[in-house]
Amino acid sequence: MSQYFGIKEVSKPAKALWNYNLQRTLGGGGAFINSNSMNVDEGVTLPIGVLLDVDLVTREAFVVKNGLIVSGGTATKPRIGKNNFFKVGDCVYCSGAAVSITSIDKTNVVYDELTLSASCDGAIAGQYIENSKAVGGNPVIAHVANTILQEKVVDVRGGEPVTAVAWVFQDVDTSQFPVPVSPLQKSTLNATGRFLLY
Repeated sequence: MSQYFGIKEVSKPAKALWNYNLQRTLGGGGAFINSNSMNVDEGVTLPIGVLLDVDLVTREAFVVKNGLIVSGGTATKPRIGKNNFFKVGDCVYCSGAAVSITSIDKTNVVYDELTLSASCDGAIAGQYIENSKAVGGNPVIAHVANTILQEKVVDVRGGEPVTAVAWVFQDVDTSQFPVPVSPLQKSTLNATGRFLLY
C-alpha cells in the first residue's frame, strides 16, 4: 500500500520575548475576548506581546491600544506604526484634548494613516498616541494594561480564550515586541510590581 506525504510550509516559531520559565499566567481559567464588547476589528491577528486590560471579575480581555507616530503625517492625519489595532470611531490623544478617528488608511506596509476629527495636540514623530474613553479635554485612558498576551490569537471573532501573563520575574525589553508599548503603559505595568519592562 502506497503512502502519500504532503509537504507543507511551516512558519517560523514565535520569538520568545521573555523567559517563559520566569512567568506566571492569570489563574482561575484565564481570560477571553467577548464578541459583544471586543475593541478590535473582527478578523485581526493578535501577536504575542499585546498588552491586555483584563477585567478580573468578568475575565473579559481588552486590547490596550497605542501607536508610535512616525514622520510624514500631520496633526489631523498622523502616521503611526503597524500593529496598533486602532479602528474607526476610537478616541485618541497625545498631549491635549482627545479627538476621534474618522478613517484609517492601511495601504502602506510600514504605517497606518489616521484621519482625525480635529487636530491632535502633540501628534509629532516620536510621540505616542493613546486610546481614550471619549473625545474632549482631560482625556482618560480607555484601557490600562494589567497583563500581556502570551500566545498569538489568529482571526479574532470574539469568544477566544487568551493566555494572559500576570507576572514576569525578569527585565523585559519591549523594543523587541511586535506591538507599540508607550512609556505610559510601561510605567503602568511596572507600577503593579509584577513586571520589569524597559
